[in-house]
Amino acid sequence: MAKSEKIYIDRDNLIQRQLTKAGAELSQADKDAITEAQIYIGGICWKASVSDAVTVDDGYVILQLGPEETLPDAGTYTAYITIFDADTTDGYAWGSFKVDIEEWPGCST
Repeated sequence: MAKSEKIYIDRDNLIQRQLTKAGAELSQADKDAITEAQIYIGGICWKASVSDAVTVDDGYVILQLGPEETLPDAGTYTAYITIFDADTTDGYAWGSFKVDIEEWPGCST
């Protein structure tokens, strides 16, 4: 079973997921064609086009969701990645993975 990714509430940790086709790295043309990425977790959707919490860079989807106010409560969820290009207005169901959203205590400043 694949290890789940961790999202720590109020922390700046990143999750980086490489987009692949049939297990191979995307061609540069495929990378350049991406117009939008969406991440859906626990009933909440983040779009790269409107949120700094999701970015797409050189064939990777990069998530920094810990600081997001709309983050679901602590628990285990499935994260769904949808990728769009100019030809797919409904997007491609690109893949999913498990995420554990956890509290991470810290010292007050």
